[in-house]
Amino acid sequence: PYAKRIIELFDESQKELALDNQYTERLVLGGPSSAWNYIYREVLSDFAINNQQVSLELKTHSSENTISKVLDRVIDVGISYTKPTHPNLIVHKYIEDHYKFVSRRQLNRDIEIADLSSQRFILNNWGDSFLEWFKELTGTDYLPSLAMNQTAIVVKMLEEHDYFSLLPDRK
Repeated sequence: PYAKRIIELFDESQKELALDNQYTERLVLGGPSSAWNYIYREVLSDFAINNQQVSLELKTHSSENTISKVLDRVIDVGISYTKPTHPNLIVHKYIEDHYKFVSRRQLNRDIEIADLSSQRFILNNWGDSFLEWFKELTGTDYLPSLAMNQTAIVVKMLEEHDYFSLLPDRK
């Protein structure tokens, strides 16, 4: 793992040296793909269009890997669903979590806690604070019939089958 990190740091320094010829700044952002796809996609697109003098790079990682790369200074700003505890990191709470139930077909009634035990419910892991909130609702003994931490797969399953899940609500 150390050799891999050294090579990655070397590659990043090469990119910084190449900056002089094309861009005035470089911004490297890291975080889960779900953050880029479902929360920040429009903002990132607007930023890239309106700041063409900035080389913008997105790196997709787990929250833990993102935190590590911020500490290594490979990433300038990291998005994490898990609150970092390292003393050298400054944490800015950017969004307050709001989620909504999503399904391919119309949900004709309110979702109740008992519905979360349904074979149709997919529990997607949105991070520690989400899981804490969710366990407060369901109880600590709750075990979903289907759980994962890959949002792209959840969305595909929602589009193709009669599942329902919680997705971030962009407010």
